[in-house]
Amino acid sequence: MDGRPPTALGLAMSVAMLACGGEQAGSAPHGDERIEALALEEIGVVSTMGAAEGADPRSLLQKPLDAAFVGEHVAILDASAPWIRVFDRRGGLVRAIAGEGEGPAEALRPYTLSGAANGDLLLTHSLGVTRFDEQGAVVHAMRGGLRARGAVEACGGQHAVLLVDSELPRSAAVVRFRLNGGELRDTIAVLSPVRSSGRNYHPWFVEATADRLLFYSEEERAGRLLEIACDGRDMSELPVDSLGRGELIEGLDSGDGSRRISVRGPLPPFPAGLATVRGRILWSARVVEGTDSLTVITALEDGGGRRLRIKGWYQLLDADETGALLISNTWTLGQNWAYGASWGLVPAVHIVDGDALLSALDEMTPRSAP
Repeated sequence: MDGRPPTALGLAMSVAMLACGGEQAGSAPHGDERIEALALEEIGVVSTMGAAEGADPRSLLQKPLDAAFVGEHVAILDASAPWIRVFDRRGGLVRAIAGEGEGPAEALRPYTLSGAANGDLLLTHSLGVTRFDEQGAVVHAMRGGLRARGAVEACGGQHAVLLVDSELPRSAAVVRFRLNGGELRDTIAVLSPVRSSGRNYHPWFVEATADRLLFYSEEERAGRLLEIACDGRDMSELPVDSLGRGELIEGLDSGDGSRRISVRGPLPPFPAGLATVRGRILWSARVVEGTDSLTVITALEDGGGRRLRIKGWYQLLDADETGALLISNTWTLGQNWAYGASWGLVPAVHIVDGDALLSALDEMTPRSAP
């Protein structure tokens, strides 16, 4: 269940090669190297989904892209069709839904998955946003050039959707749609410019309630989480530690009068997820320190003073009211979903004891006296 590649030095070299222009892979400016790094198993893995082949071969995952708690089940968005795999909390496959295609119950190029209060699922993909019930039937769909980056149920049961336009620098807006997928209701936040092609590397990190959204803005020059009320009123802004440069797209002169496009991969530290456990906001980043690949989880409610370092690269995907966390051990380097598998990584999603994680975080970095 380890999220580590055999050697993080090889990873750092690979990232640097993807950057191609002499840029070096960055390391996290956390300044907390003195804090001991723990294995995820030392914190408390309750169960694992996707790592063991069962009677149904769909119980194995190619690469988890996103995941959400749905009642007593866990729904995982995988990089291979059928896109959504539903597991019980012991790790057994219950069903697989959302096949590949352009039909009503199908999708192409999935991006994010989130759960709704009644057990439905919101799948964001290249064709738009589709709402499924847990059995896989389509409740309704919003299609037609939405360019949606992600969708959640918020704001009194409506959909809050992050839309990204196609211009450079890329701008984005968070909008509310009617529950039945009807006309655009209103825009509650505008972001610009945002990192290019961020959805190629991770889902939209967002949490929603009936009256507010908390999300990673992914703006080029602002490392922050935004908490915004459904009426569009800014509520708060939480800074996060500096992240590495995002994907860089440049137009280059080929020397013969023609132009070509150069795409440079992102550099670490990479954003790696957002979750709220027992009212505490946790932010995660994947870092490279020397020859080690680490995941740093920061509690933001105390100004970021408490951090937990975990051996390997992981991603926070969701949390529920019981304190359980969903954490995946897979990650994307550019568009190469098979990168981790080539190093023997078995793609999986773990249910982790969130209370144990908070205890470990507090023990590792006690709160400073006022």
